[in-house]
Amino acid sequence: MKDNIKMQEDFTEYLNREVLSSVDWAKLENLKYMKELLKQMTDRFCDIYHTNKLDYDMEFVLVPAVIRVCESGDLYAGIVQLDLTSSGEH
Repeated sequence: MKDNIKMQEDFTEYLNREVLSSVDWAKLENLKYMKELLKQMTDRFCDIYHTNKLDYDMEFVLVPAVIRVCESGDLYAGIVQLDLTSSGEH
């Protein structure tokens, strides 16, 4: 569990230091730019977590995600926290 918390902290620090500080906010509606941003975040996720697969032993993880707005269908790059131990009954 302690390693997982450290990995979450490292990933959050990376996002704050490297991604958010360099995002070109005007380009976020550009699909190619969003894909590049998600690729950058995914690559770093894999470096920090030492895998590209999720396992319930990880408990909670922060992962890059594509978020679609229901009303408009607009797509955005984002980060979601997943509880891998939950059965999803909430």
